[in-house]
Amino acid sequence: MNEIQKLTSTLSDTVAAEVQKVSAKCDALDAELKQLKADAAKRKDGGDDGSPTGYIGDPAAVRVAADSVSRTEYQVLQDQVRDMRNRMPVPQTLATRNAFADLQAKADVAYTALGERASPPMVSESILDYQVRLHRGLQQHSKKWRKTELAAIARDSSTLNSVCDEIRADAVAYGLNPPDLKPFEHRMITETMPSGHVMKRFVGNGTIFKQLSRPVRHVQYIGTRYAQ
Repeated sequence: MNEIQKLTSTLSDTVAAEVQKVSAKCDALDAELKQLKADAAKRKDGGDDGSPTGYIGDPAAVRVAADSVSRTEYQVLQDQVRDMRNRMPVPQTLATRNAFADLQAKADVAYTALGERASPPMVSESILDYQVRLHRGLQQHSKKWRKTELAAIARDSSTLNSVCDEIRADAVAYGLNPPDLKPFEHRMITETMPSGHVMKRFVGNGTIFKQLSRPVRHVQYIGTRYAQ
C-alpha cells in the first residue's frame, strides 16, 4: 500500500506539471486568438468605405483578403485550442487519488494470486475507465463474467462494482487453485505485506514433499520376534 501511495503521489506531481505546461500553451493560444479577432475588427472598422485607415487600394479586395485570412487563422487556432483542452489531464483531488489507490490495491490482490501486478492508472484516465481496464485483465478467469462487456454496464455503478467484486474473487480462486498445473507442480506467489516485508508462498496440486517421501510401511506385528 505504501508503494501504491508513493507511485500515486509521483504520478500526481507529474500530471500537475504537465497540466501547467498545457495550460500555459492554451493561454498563449487564447491570447493570440483574441489578438487576431481584435485585428480583424480594426480592419473592418478602419474607414467609412470599409478599407483600413491609411490604405490606398481596392476596398473590396482588402475586405475579402482580410476576412479570408482571419477565418482561416481563427479556425486553425480554434482547433488547436480544442484539441489541447481535450488532451489536458484533469487535476486530481485527494479523494480522486484515494479512489485510484483503492481500486489498484483491490485488483492487486487478484493479480498477485496470478503471479502478476495491477498496473497503475494512466494519465488522463478516469476512475471508471481504470476500473474497467483493470478487470478486463481478470475476466478470462471468471466463467460467469468472462464474455461480459464491462463498458456496457458501466452506467450502473452498483452493478459494475458487484460484477468487479465477483471477477476478482474468481481470479483469486483460480490463482490459488490453478487447474493448468501438473500433479505436484507448484507456482510461487510473491506478495509485499503492508509492513514492507516480502512473503513468498507456493500454490499447486498436492504437496511438494510427496516425491521425497519414503514408501509406506505397515506394521505386521508388535512385540519381540522369537526365532522359530
